[in-house]
Amino acid sequence: MTTKYTVWLPVEITRESFRAGLIKADKHEYACNEILLDKMLFMAAEIHRVSLNNFFYNEDGIELTHLHSKFIKENLKRSGGVTYKEVVDCLFIVDAIDGNSSYFPGNYSKSYGLKYRGKKFSEHTIELKYWQPPPRKLPFIKTDEIANLIEVIISNISKVEIDKIYIKKVISNETSLLKILYYGYSTNALKAKKGGGVYAKADDFGRLHHNITNISKTLRPALTVSGESIYSIDLSASQLFFSIKGIVAYAKQKKNTSDWKLIEQKLPDVQKFIDAVLQGEFYTSINQHLKFSDEDLRVNKVQTLMPIFSQKDPKRKTKYHKALETIFPTFLNFVNSKKKENHADAAKFLQKEESSVMIEKVCTRLMSEGFWFLPVHDCILTKINNVDRVKAIIIEECQNYNGLNPHMKVSDWTGAKLELPLFRTPEEDKSFRLKNILDFTVDEKRRKRDKQLRYFKDKAKTNKTKKVKK
Repeated sequence: MTTKYTVWLPVEITRESFRAGLIKADKHEYACNEILLDKMLFMAAEIHRVSLNNFFYNEDGIELTHLHSKFIKENLKRSGGVTYKEVVDCLFIVDAIDGNSSYFPGNYSKSYGLKYRGKKFSEHTIELKYWQPPPRKLPFIKTDEIANLIEVIISNISKVEIDKIYIKKVISNETSLLKILYYGYSTNALKAKKGGGVYAKADDFGRLHHNITNISKTLRPALTVSGESIYSIDLSASQLFFSIKGIVAYAKQKKNTSDWKLIEQKLPDVQKFIDAVLQGEFYTSINQHLKFSDEDLRVNKVQTLMPIFSQKDPKRKTKYHKALETIFPTFLNFVNSKKKENHADAAKFLQKEESSVMIEKVCTRLMSEGFWFLPVHDCILTKINNVDRVKAIIIEECQNYNGLNPHMKVSDWTGAKLELPLFRTPEEDKSFRLKNILDFTVDEKRRKRDKQLRYFKDKAKTNKTKKVKK
């Protein structure tokens, strides 16, 4: 049995290196299990992929990353007869990974790190020959339809052209070792299309993830399609838009009426919230209430979302939480009603609502029309000639969903290339390397300080919880 599923890993990690490690540990029955070796490669690749964006150091200096074991376990148990525990145990046996023996304080996932990662700053693709993670079954789209959509997305990614000279300039002028590795990881798969580095997959909430989903803005200018820049059609405050249907139903239930005029009188902030979202002014209204400058708007966007999607803590209300309570109290109450069982339920609910429109409806229609596109959650990437058609389809499907027109932004997604020198003199290179070492040292001290602060903060929370229980 041969599959086309491939994983992207540091060159030090191979199927044969895993097999040799198991033989050396006198685990011959494991060394002969090809499905186990495939699953070990898959697990190692997931650690490698996630750790490029989200990592911390343990006491021995190994970079660790939080992996949500539920996702990994689901993929590993679906077929093949090899368990998640067996895969992890074998990765420890061959000394491929390091990890915490227990859950890290404040996180709900175990942490692992590749020991080989980054030594040679080179990667390669490995084909999984005997096992591959089965596609996820999404609640709102048929398995064969999602398989067709993923096939189209992979085909469209393969049509992306990459300016290798520009990438070389970016990498040669980067001081962060982690970013150098990330840039290489992001672009090597696109450059090595024949090697099978292009991928696309769905998560439990219907969102699609692929090579372009989280690519750095620094690298975007290197990407084109048929020599043209890539344009984005982006829904402003998309998850807030997909909450409108819910907040309307919530307001009617709270006031026990379907008379919208009466609701407007009793809950005037509901219509104010809807208008702000549809006009693309939700974040601006929070910014103005807090008397921040326009330059702070982008920085404060994440902070504004924190009270909406983070764990509810009424004793520690930030200024953003207080602003939401003042301007949009009904919306905040609606979101909190979704977080009664688990604070993550609100975000999951809205992500599923977003995916049911953007993936199930919009993307399947774009696929049927046959022009180049890529979904990036609440955004559609396409060529300039297709922008008007994409906008029209999004409007039609959003109107079918809640009867409203979303606020959209159209922009050149790739942006302008940076003017970077391709070569440095020996003196410039020496200065550059010195800065690299100094920056790394500063970051190392900051990481250790943050880790200590995190430890004491979590310990204080634990002690406080114990006192409350007593």
